[in-house]
Amino acid sequence: MSVNVCTREEKTAIADHIGGFRFSTAFGSTLSRLVRHGIGVHHAGMLPKYRRLVENTDQGILVVQGGAIVFGNRAAALLTGYDAADLQSRPLSALVHPEDLETVREHLLTRARGEDGASACPARVLDRDGGTRWAEIGALPSSWEGKPAVVAPLTDDTQGLEPGADITELAGVTKYEKPMPANIGGDIRGNFPPFIPKTDEPNFQSVPAMIEALVGQPFYATVKADGSSGTIFWDDDGVVRACSRNFELKDGPTTAVWQLVRKYDLARHRLPIALQFEIVGPGIQKNALGLKEVDLRLFNVWRIDQRRYLDFDDMLAVAQSLGLPMVELVEIGDSFGLKDDEALRQYAERTYTNGATAEGVVIRPMKETRVNGERLSFKVINLLYRD
Repeated sequence: MSVNVCTREEKTAIADHIGGFRFSTAFGSTLSRLVRHGIGVHHAGMLPKYRRLVENTDQGILVVQGGAIVFGNRAAALLTGYDAADLQSRPLSALVHPEDLETVREHLLTRARGEDGASACPARVLDRDGGTRWAEIGALPSSWEGKPAVVAPLTDDTQGLEPGADITELAGVTKYEKPMPANIGGDIRGNFPPFIPKTDEPNFQSVPAMIEALVGQPFYATVKADGSSGTIFWDDDGVVRACSRNFELKDGPTTAVWQLVRKYDLARHRLPIALQFEIVGPGIQKNALGLKEVDLRLFNVWRIDQRRYLDFDDMLAVAQSLGLPMVELVEIGDSFGLKDDEALRQYAERTYTNGATAEGVVIRPMKETRVNGERLSFKVINLLYRD
């Protein structure tokens, strides 16, 4: 094979990982050749045993299309700290250090056009918490859903270091800290409460069983607000508490989630629920909704004592009783019928009320439902959206 994605040592490691796995069928021999050279192959349509091999390979694999990541395997998720499903919805800019982003983009475009160039380029990859590590990013022209795409193998290039080691002097760079949106930060009181689920939505491509289960059922769809996750709940003593995505925060005059507690006078209530919402407004994710002040958009109500989410009608009733704005409703439908990727992608091409391109949509049944033990709820990212 003329493309060198891996070194000789890495190819040996791949062979060791494959071990005695038998590649049967004509496709199996082609897949064997690709994987042994460190080239990731998307698992759609593969036999189950080949799919397991691709998902479990130690080689990080991304598929990039139109500046967005449309597929990432488990190794890529481990390298970046994201869940594999969440990784699929991220723009490339979320994973590559700003100082390296244009170089990586040019590298991917050059290889996508079939032009000569290095098989991989070094770049600083950002993990979910803003940490930085060096990686070699490969690029191979491919396609995704019939459109041009690039397969980008990721190889961790931070060799010989203990996890968490400070590489500032070695790399000649400082840790990249993703700018904290205005008023979102605050003093940490403790970890996010374990009795309340966090708010990550799976990407539709990772949950085909959910789409199948929703077909023909009453549903509702909302616009995905581009902000920062917040949660407000009441403890056993009736005291209101407030959280960011990962932590409970102390009350503070400039902490956005506590500003919202005061704005809606939530401390006067005592309810057995947790309110989950996007914090939106000036200084938050470029204020995509064009608001003049910090506000919230409610999308979940969790009944703490019963350990369940409220159905749509009950959630709407809570929002109205407390005077809280909901996420923008796209539609309420009698029968869900979007069965293929292209139809869902087109459905997600929405705009906010101010005309700005929306991040996408979230789709759920009218009555709370579980599929394979998981809540039936998924997001579809608008590929026209750029953060």
